[in-house]
Amino acid sequence: AHAQKLLGVIPTRPEEMPSWALPPKREPPKQRDPDVPPIPSENPFIRNLQEKSWKAMPTERTRSYLFDEFQKLQPNPFAEEKDRRFFVRRVDNADIWDVVGNDDKQSNFELGKIVVDTEMSNADWTVYMYTSQQDQEAVRSSAKLMG
Repeated sequence: AHAQKLLGVIPTRPEEMPSWALPPKREPPKQRDPDVPPIPSENPFIRNLQEKSWKAMPTERTRSYLFDEFQKLQPNPFAEEKDRRFFVRRVDNADIWDVVGNDDKQSNFELGKIVVDTEMSNADWTVYMYTSQQDQEAVRSSAKLMG
C-alpha cells in the first residue's frame, strides 16, 4: 500500500507501461524453405561455395534420413557384431534400401555382390550397394532381409 502511494498506480498491462519498461519487440526468425535455395551471390567466391553446397544437398539429406532410420532399426550402437544391421542401396531404384544382417552382409561382401557405397558412407558409418541387378536378385532371394 505504501509503495502504491509513492509510485501511484502500478501498471500491469503492457499498454499502461512506459516504453522503457517493455521488452524489446523481436520478429520471429524467418525459416528458410530448404527446397528453395537463396538467390545466387554476385561475388564469384560466394557463388562457388553456393554451387558446391547445393550439389551436396541431396546426398546430405539422404544420409541424414538414413542415419535417423538406422537409429530406429538398431538403437544400441554397441550391439554385438552378429546383431548389427546394414543398409544396402538397390540397383533398380536408388531411393529404396534393403536392410541386411551382419552374416548376409559379410558373405555377400566377400563374394563381391555388395560393395561400399562411397557416396553415402562417411567417417561415422558405412552404407553398401549392390553391384548389379543379378547380384541384387540373388542376395534378395537368399538373404534374410530385415527392413
